[in-house]
Amino acid sequence: MNNTKPQLLGIIAILLLFLMFSFSLSSAQTIRQLTIDGAARIASERDYGFSPLKYNGAEWGGSLSYLKQKNHKTDIVSLNFVTGNLKNQFQTGMQVYSASIFTYTFYHANKATNSGLHWGWSNNNEFGLRNNEAITNFNNRNEYITSFGPAVRYQLPFELFKREFSFQTMANIQLIGFTVLSSYVTSSPGGFVRESQPFLKSFFSSIGLFYPGNSINAGYKTGLSYKLKSENLLAINYEYNYLRLSGEHLLIKSRGKWSFSIIIRL
Repeated sequence: MNNTKPQLLGIIAILLLFLMFSFSLSSAQTIRQLTIDGAARIASERDYGFSPLKYNGAEWGGSLSYLKQKNHKTDIVSLNFVTGNLKNQFQTGMQVYSASIFTYTFYHANKATNSGLHWGWSNNNEFGLRNNEAITNFNNRNEYITSFGPAVRYQLPFELFKREFSFQTMANIQLIGFTVLSSYVTSSPGGFVRESQPFLKSFFSSIGLFYPGNSINAGYKTGLSYKLKSENLLAINYEYNYLRLSGEHLLIKSRGKWSFSIIIRL
């Protein structure tokens, strides 16, 4: 036992040194960034499940994003949240909440990593909740979507007054996935209308397909960033998103967002 303990300590020390060396090697080839932003969004929503009227107004929120860039590809994961009070033409209010996890993957093997055109993929996982003040029963509606589709990114770095700037735009169109929507007459998804069904059967019967001609989730994000001496960046962005979901009822969202970002080099 006394001989085993030093051997274990030696093995652990070697493993730690190996991990430290591997991390330092990968860090030299990898760029990591953390982005924190605050946003104001102008939104328009129409949920035919409870009203054909359009609700418009301002929303507020923020996001936290993580970027990992290697020589051959860039991965971006973004956590987003917004809330606001929208009104229809009769000034009836609807409180809305939205939370999402959005991912991008761009490929750039044998290309410049920080400039030019890069193709890739996008994925959105979003939950939305709406509370209509004018409705007494089933006044809260919700939807969940997971969608996938191609994406493209264009970057243009440039100098102005001996300062480094970069223009970037990203666009995506998502045409496949699945949805879980409130039913036409209740707040719960359609599969839960029959209370006697087992939970899993109710859940799976509530899932709807997201496919071309039936639903679409598309958008773009354009931004201008300024590089600080600390290697961190400041950025201003505009993002637009259009969402159309067809299920037991039609749901349409049109959203334009301005945001200010602080980008931290890790």
